[in-house]
Amino acid sequence: LLLLVHKLMLHIKHDIKLKENIKKVGEQNGFNIYTWDWNDLAKSFGIENQPTRGVMAQEVMNVIPSAVKPHPVNGYLTVDYSKIGVTR
Repeated sequence: LLLLVHKLMLHIKHDIKLKENIKKVGEQNGFNIYTWDWNDLAKSFGIENQPTRGVMAQEVMNVIPSAVKPHPVNGYLTVDYSKIGVTR
């Protein structure tokens, strides 16, 4: 159960609704790459120690909708990086 919870927490990190102080730091494979701080909502999920660099799910959804899915537990958007050619 603990492993399942950990996996679920890792997959919520791409939704812009969970981030603040967002800064564009570059591009990779046509996608903007950002750094950010977790907002209080994200921290309430216990993900404040997760990476704070990557893409925004809402932007990816406009280009490759099949790479973005809602999280099965909380509904926040997740990104399948293997479908977008971006490394984290």
